[in-house]
Amino acid sequence: MRPLQADLILLNTAINVCASSGCWQHSLFLLSSLEKWKVEPDEISTNSALRALEKSGNWDHSLSLLFSMASRDLISYNTVISACGKGSNWRMALLLMDHLEREKLKPDLVTMNSAMSACEKVGHWEAAFYLLHSLFGRRLSKDAVSYTAAISSCNADRKWQLALACFDISHQDSIDVVTLNAVINTCAKAERWQESLELRAAERINFVCAS
Repeated sequence: MRPLQADLILLNTAINVCASSGCWQHSLFLLSSLEKWKVEPDEISTNSALRALEKSGNWDHSLSLLFSMASRDLISYNTVISACGKGSNWRMALLLMDHLEREKLKPDLVTMNSAMSACEKVGHWEAAFYLLHSLFGRRLSKDAVSYTAAISSCNADRKWQLALACFDISHQDSIDVVTLNAVINTCAKAERWQESLELRAAERINFVCAS
C-alpha cells in the first residue's frame, strides 16, 4: 500500500468519526488539510464530511461542499437534500432533485423521502403529495417514511381529510405506528376529536394483535 493511500484511509476514518459525532467543523478542517498534505480526497472523504453537515442541518455549507466536488454521486445529493430538510429549505431540496437528474443520476427512495420530509417540515403539503404520487411513475415503492412525511405535511393547514385518505391507503397491508401517530396528530390539530379517538382505538387494537 502506497504511503499516500494509507494517509487517505487514515484521514477518511478520522473524518467519518467526526461525522458520526456531528462535529462538522472538525470534518471540514480534516478535509481541507488533505490539500496541504498533498493527498487527493475521494468520494468517501467528501461524503463523510457532508454527513457531518447533514446531522446539524447545515445546508449552506453542505451545498458549497457538494458543488466543490470534482464528481458527485447519489449519496452526496441525498445527504445534502436531507440537510436542506433539517434546515427547513424545501425549495433547495427540490432544486437539488432537478440538478441530480441533469447529471444523469436517478433519484431513489431515500432521495424522494428526504425531499418529502423537507416539504413536511414547512407544511408544504402540495409538494409533499406531488412527490408521493410521483413515486409510482419512478417505479419506486412507497414505505412508511413516505406516507408519514406526506401525512405530517398536512398539519399546518389542518388538511385532516387528506391525511386520513392517505392513511387509508398506507395501511392496506399493515399499520405502521409512526404513520398512525402522524395522522392522529393531524386530526388532533384540526380539532377532529372523534376521528382522533377512533384512530387511538385502532392503535390499541393493532398493539394487542401484534402482541
